[in-house]
Amino acid sequence: MKYSIAIFFILLSWSLFAQNLTEEQKNKIIEERVELIIQDGAIDDADFTTLFDDLEDFFDEPLNLNEAEKEDFEELHLLKEAQIINLIRYRQQYGRIFSAFELAAIEGFDKATILNILPFVSFEAAESENKNISLKKVVKYGKSELIVRHQRGLESTPAYETRNDSLLNENKQFYGSQDRVYLRYRYKFKKNVSFGFTAEKDPGEAIFGESQPKGFDFYSAHFALADIGIIKKAIVGDYQFQAGQGLTFWSGFGYRKSPFMPTQTKRYERGFVPYTASEENTFLRGSAVTIGKNNWEISGFYSQKPVDANASSFNADSLSGEIGFTSLLTSGFHRTPNELADKDLITETIFGGRARIKFDKFSVGITHSQIDYGGNFTPNLQLYQSLQNATGKWANTGLDYDLLLGKFNFYGELSSSDNGSLAYLTGLTAYLNELFTVNLLARDYPTNFQSLRSNAFGERSTNYNEKGIYSSIDFTPAKGLTMGAYYDIYRFPWLSFQKNGPTIGAEFGGNAIYKFNKYNFITLMYRTETDEENSSNEEVIRKLTTEKLDQYRIQFDYRILKNLRFRTRLELRNFEKENVSSNGFMMYQDLYWDVNEKLNFKTRFALFNTESYDSRIYAYENDMRYQFTVPAYSDEGSRFYVLVNYKPAPRVTLSLRYAQTYWVDERTIGTGTDSYTGNTRSEIKSQLIAKF
Repeated sequence: MKYSIAIFFILLSWSLFAQNLTEEQKNKIIEERVELIIQDGAIDDADFTTLFDDLEDFFDEPLNLNEAEKEDFEELHLLKEAQIINLIRYRQQYGRIFSAFELAAIEGFDKATILNILPFVSFEAAESENKNISLKKVVKYGKSELIVRHQRGLESTPAYETRNDSLLNENKQFYGSQDRVYLRYRYKFKKNVSFGFTAEKDPGEAIFGESQPKGFDFYSAHFALADIGIIKKAIVGDYQFQAGQGLTFWSGFGYRKSPFMPTQTKRYERGFVPYTASEENTFLRGSAVTIGKNNWEISGFYSQKPVDANASSFNADSLSGEIGFTSLLTSGFHRTPNELADKDLITETIFGGRARIKFDKFSVGITHSQIDYGGNFTPNLQLYQSLQNATGKWANTGLDYDLLLGKFNFYGELSSSDNGSLAYLTGLTAYLNELFTVNLLARDYPTNFQSLRSNAFGERSTNYNEKGIYSSIDFTPAKGLTMGAYYDIYRFPWLSFQKNGPTIGAEFGGNAIYKFNKYNFITLMYRTETDEENSSNEEVIRKLTTEKLDQYRIQFDYRILKNLRFRTRLELRNFEKENVSSNGFMMYQDLYWDVNEKLNFKTRFALFNTESYDSRIYAYENDMRYQFTVPAYSDEGSRFYVLVNYKPAPRVTLSLRYAQTYWVDERTIGTGTDSYTGNTRSEIKSQLIAKF
């Protein structure tokens, strides 16, 4: 029976898979995935670097569909819960999966899904030999990757003029050059061994010299083991930790609202993950371990590192002798005497643990974390923040669950903070068939809920003072046509930033994509949001007013020649507040030219005209690998970029990118000392990636 099914789909779908999978196809899938996730500039370099790393690893070391476990499939970020379960169930019933043609026989695996995962999977027989890890294997079969990147703005600013000690001491100049320099090395043996380091210097920071005697401003390193006996994961150095649905503790990438991925609200935890990005504050530094066997696992972690903070006048001369600070800093910039004075001012200590029981269709976990800043925390809290923690210590405990009953996936998390406040989210995703998916999610984050490292689904990135119900659908009403939509209604029961009273809001988003074939398709997107905010009328005190945002997009992707693709997008945005309307317009033309297997070009020319910053438009841009750019198009002007990728050798890639924004009217560009008067902003980047 199994082989007759496979033969049937081979004959039916031969043209679907009769192609060679190239690295360019892999890059295209990764870029498309990132673009779908990014909306309105909601980008985190560390998050997406990790996502890019995952898919790159699966391309270099494909996931074997015949022996992968549920967690392995989740790390792809390309399959839904029901698809994963159906694939495992099919494998248990029929045995080995021999080729991509056979995937079409598995419920939920449509053409688009299969094409998306093909660059990252293999169909080898499950290994039966001893999988013991030896130093000889690690040295012989491990793979190295080296990344060297340079970036520089081309316009000069007063901050980078010839050094003047008087101006420097007044924080009107920077210690270092305008260059951003990034260096990363990583060695990996399958999923079992990973070690590497990262070094970075931001624009304005020096390399060596009096302000940076250790060379680069930021260093990161890790050594990690996985799947070695009872040790599921063990890390020393820098890492991230993801647990449950993110309400108790979550660092790194997590899905939020997107018209193009409306039903993907569930988080797939990854536990401890090596940190390889360059964001300088929110990662963990120390050690972590997960041990487990069969259906259980227990984790523990400890992190201690210096972090940047604003010093307060109540400082080391206090009775306790502790350093006083008013807030934590997250920019990572150390360019001036003042910024260097705030560097590594206090010590952050984080520790905790997690226990989890998991089966094929059910899992439950308990997570606990404690955070302590070794200083005297005296925050300048605004009225809307008055119920938040002002002690510098946080403790949270959470219970999360995940249950699959037939085509219904229930998931959620309940979390408590040390003041007794309880927050929760609970969701349901119904995979009615391969053509129709429905999703519901309810959340209640009390005003006094206190969790510094939560990152759960919500309207905001801070999980407190928010209640909401989110509903969404994905469906395929006709061949070649996919559609999705979501509706989110939310409420802030207490004051919040620029909202002098409780407020309510609602957001709707939807998309439709019609594919004429693999390379030619049209995309439509609409999003609208109604919210409340303080009136801009200064004569009115503490009055709220309604604001509304409407966003429209139409996009054409088409291929004229085999190696020449185009994308045309038109986007409109309207913002209205107090009967004053602000309109925004943006149109761009992309060209992708694969000259040959070694050389390709990607370029864009965009025109934009927005009546205010409120009607600004964001657009994802192709960048060098591991880089993501989402500029805000505002005012009137144009933007151009060109990206060139060249492979002089099979495992070496050189990239060069130039971008420039031009505004019709001259203006002040940048902020503070790092500003200049003009109408252009230009940037050049270069990158070398070598794998060996």
